[in-house]
Parts: sequence; structure tokens; C-alpha cells
Amino acid sequence: FICIVLMICPNCTMALFVGDRRFYVAESAAHLYGPLAYYLPMALCELVLNVAAASLFWAPVTLLSGMRVDAAGFASGMLLCSLIQLCGSQITNFSALLLPNQEMAFVLSV
Repeated sequence: FICIVLMICPNCTMALFVGDRRFYVAESAAHLYGPLAYYLPMALCELVLNVAAASLFWAPVTLLSGMRVDAAGFASGMLLCSLIQLCGSQITNFSALLLPNQEMAFVLSV
């Protein structure tokens, strides 16, 4: 259940990527910057956002489930939550890139 929630959670930001895609296509056609200059800052911002969301998700799950974990166990669980959420974010961005509208991209990413 935790994996499903973490994989679907990045779909909330799909509208931002779809709205930004129109500007990227126009600026890329004008050769203002390349795809790497667009993707790296976006990926770094998503990394910070996803790690914050994973930590806000993992801390209550750990405390409310009664798990007795030390600091290393908590950190490894948070790392796994962050990686799962980053995978969901990349699936969301890939489906938004492939398909023409947000509704079809949402269906594909789920």
C-alpha cells in the first residue's frame, strides 16, 4: 500500500509539467537552451520536493505502526520511500511528455 501511495503521489504535480511543456517547446525551437539545461533544474527541484514528501510520509508511518527502528533503519526506509517517489515522478513526467493532454497522461501513469 505504501508503494502505491508513493508512486501515485507525484501525479499531483503533472499539471505543472504539462503547463510548462508549452513554454519549453517554444523556447527549444528558438534554440535558447537545450534539453539538459531544462531537465536538470527541474529534476533537482523535484528531488527536494519528493524527499520532503517522503519524509513527511515515512515519519508518521514509522511512529504509528509501532516499528522499533534505529536511526539507520529509519534512514534506509526514508531512502527507499524517496526512491519510490522519484520513480513515480519520472513515470509521471514521461507519460506527460508522450501524450498530448493531461488526462491521457494521468491514465497512463496510473
